[in-house]
Amino acid sequence: VFAAEEVEAAHIMYEAFRATKGPDGAPIDTARWSLDTEARVQEIVSSARLAAARTVDDAGRSALLLHTKRDLYLLAFQGVVDLLKVSEAPDTGAILEAVKDIFKDICDDWRELVDLTRRDAAELA
Repeated sequence: VFAAEEVEAAHIMYEAFRATKGPDGAPIDTARWSLDTEARVQEIVSSARLAAARTVDDAGRSALLLHTKRDLYLLAFQGVVDLLKVSEAPDTGAILEAVKDIFKDICDDWRELVDLTRRDAAELA
């Protein structure tokens, strides 16, 4: 099944986040985040699987898989950022958000390069 390993990795990150404890050792309330995240994971995976069904070349499927991994990673990363923003060290959340945004930009640039390369290759064929 397309992206099955990525979904499993997302669920591991998701469960680790849900088990997060605050400075006092008590579990942090992640109920709302959990509901939103579960829905978003399903949306990301469904969209990727639909796109994969329409993508016939291996390079396109590989690019799609990496894009799916990125989306799942960014989802988990955003949960950590949001948690840190309301913690005793909110500046840490802001710093991590900047790191996340830079990572997203790099991935988006990479995706554009891959798409351009695939289009150029198709024109040459």
